[in-house]
Amino acid sequence: MKVAMLAPPWLPIPPRGYGGIERVVHSLVLHLAARNHEVHLFTVGESAAGIARDGVHVHHVFDSGHYGTITGTLYDTVSIPVAHVLHALDVIARDSDFDIIHDHNGFIGPTACAHLDPRRFPPVLHTLHAPFTPHADVAAGEPDNRRAYEPLRETNGLWFNAISHAQHHDAPLPLRRRMLGVVHNGIELEDIRFDPRDDGYFLTLARICRDKNQGLAAQICRELGERLVIAGAVDGTGTPEGVAARVDALRLDPSADHPDVRYYIDAVAPYLEPGRIDFLGNVDGARKLDLVHGARALLFPIDWEEPFGVAVVEALASGTPVVAMRRGAMPELIEHGVNGFLADDAEAFTRYMLRVGEIDPAACRRSVERRFTARHMVDGYLALYGEAIERSTARTATPRIATSSFLDNGHGAVRHGDTPATLEDLHVRDLQAPKPVGHVRH
Repeated sequence: MKVAMLAPPWLPIPPRGYGGIERVVHSLVLHLAARNHEVHLFTVGESAAGIARDGVHVHHVFDSGHYGTITGTLYDTVSIPVAHVLHALDVIARDSDFDIIHDHNGFIGPTACAHLDPRRFPPVLHTLHAPFTPHADVAAGEPDNRRAYEPLRETNGLWFNAISHAQHHDAPLPLRRRMLGVVHNGIELEDIRFDPRDDGYFLTLARICRDKNQGLAAQICRELGERLVIAGAVDGTGTPEGVAARVDALRLDPSADHPDVRYYIDAVAPYLEPGRIDFLGNVDGARKLDLVHGARALLFPIDWEEPFGVAVVEALASGTPVVAMRRGAMPELIEHGVNGFLADDAEAFTRYMLRVGEIDPAACRRSVERRFTARHMVDGYLALYGEAIERSTARTATPRIATSSFLDNGHGAVRHGDTPATLEDLHVRDLQAPKPVGHVRH
């Protein structure tokens, strides 16, 4: 099978430190290539050295990742993913041999792929990595991201998958018609040694923000007199010194405010105490794994509908139990009383922190071995690739043809300065709405 893998343009593959989506894509690419599939990875240029393998071809527009700009205004940042995705489609249009496009670019990817001409493009599977806006947040005035997906029920050749059953349950009904199933994220189990120990501290491991709610963990540990290590970047700033500089800049210029920096100042910084509650910034590689191995437990006091949680699975694989809020996908990852605990409020969270010694580290490891390895993930995606191809082939019997570019109308490329007479010239078609997709694969 020849696969076009469209990673986001924000971080390299594999990532250095933060980058849950990128770690998933990295594993997926390596395992597909190991199974003799040809993978064309659309990413950033600095990924080439880290992903060099037989059967893997790297394409890029940008030399390096743009994560530092991801929280900028739409006007300043939207051109990055747009250029990245359109470049990928241009490359794919020149080659009629691709069997499937697997896209990981939220919102931009489905928008660009919604009405691709099936004569020139293979089916597209888009993995939903982010949560849908909760109804309570919409009622409170937050923008509803479901609106972006509702028109996609009338696409042909564009399919979706969720990364947890909780995420699938929250999907708007029109989108569920295009969803082929659920594939949990998987990790490279062999890269995480099973060496549990208790060095006497609790750990949080996530980007610092209100959704991840590290402030609650800090507050509880202060009240209990427990040691806490907080690891994670603040708005892309990865070192404590860099974060301190951001804080100083904000004091001098209030216009430099950012929600994550403000959350760090208001909810995390007041609890920091050297040797008791420490902030390490972003950690990766061996240092991250060593922190996880030494923790009494990973604390995951999330305040949003977490769509998955790779850090949770990595902790469990190392034999470290997890205490989490019962939100999003956590009930799918954590077996209450077996590999960790699920809490419904801060009081219960505190009680369960004091009971982590009851958890068998071997049970934590087994829970990952059974369900959340890269092998399980790749098996799931190969099944969905086959289903997407089968369903799309049934809708169009016309063989695909190679074109000189994405904007080639099949009779010659659209030249600079030409004005296409119709939208058909741009391969944008008003396609018939598909019939509803069947059941969710469990």
